[in-house]
Amino acid sequence: IGEGTHVRYIVDKEKFMSKLS
Repeated sequence: IGEGTHVRYIVDKEKFMSKLS
């Protein structure tokens, strides 16, 4: 469960970072 949430967090963070660029 925790691992899935971690992956989701990484994906969301990557999308957020690409949004800023």
